[in-house]
Amino acid sequence: MPQSLLYFLEFYAFALIFELPILLLAARGRAPLPRVALVGALANLPTHGLLWLLGSRLILSPFSVMSIGGPLAVLFEAAVFWRLLRPLDWRRVTIAVFLANLVGIAMVGLFQYALINLGARDVIARWAISFSFTLVVEMPLYALLAGMKIDLRRALLAAFVCTAVTHPLLIFVWRGLFTEYNAYIVSGELLVAMIESLIFYALARPIQFFHAVSVAFFANASSYFWGHMLRVTLRQLL
Repeated sequence: MPQSLLYFLEFYAFALIFELPILLLAARGRAPLPRVALVGALANLPTHGLLWLLGSRLILSPFSVMSIGGPLAVLFEAAVFWRLLRPLDWRRVTIAVFLANLVGIAMVGLFQYALINLGARDVIARWAISFSFTLVVEMPLYALLAGMKIDLRRALLAAFVCTAVTHPLLIFVWRGLFTEYNAYIVSGELLVAMIESLIFYALARPIQFFHAVSVAFFANASSYFWGHMLRVTLRQLL
């Protein structure tokens, strides 16, 4: 597979990871979620393909790609969503698409900034970026996977509390107990998932215990995997 095609597929995957959960939350209870996911994937393919082509071929500068292509991508994706997912309100669709694209751009930009400008001593800044990324990935997953029986605001609040409690613990406390990274990250992620299972179960009632456990483990595995993949991809490109 050509390297440029591989980079595009990674770029497209990151767009879906950041955007689809937000779009699914916006359509929760208003449209079938599998259909929303399919439409979201299809709508993102031509827009991100064109943006990647313009940027990778140096036809436009990165700033021009974002400032010109970004708004056009939002309008196109919103139009596709509104056309294929009626009777969703077009205002709700446009706001959701705008926020989803903004979040994706912001996360990639923050990770790129961290890799270029932040060193090992910039602990707080690096933690803040990592914390923001974790919230962006995990909060929508918690809310979606909790199910329709759980109030959306309650699920989002519970997810925020989970990350706010465990993320500083993992970065600032647990890291100091290990000299070997693999032992630290494996044990730390397991500890975090177990603590978050209990917190989510306590705050997102009437969710069942084993349901809360499965949601917590999946959300944490997702944020770790995609955070690692984003760092690897950006290091290859920079």
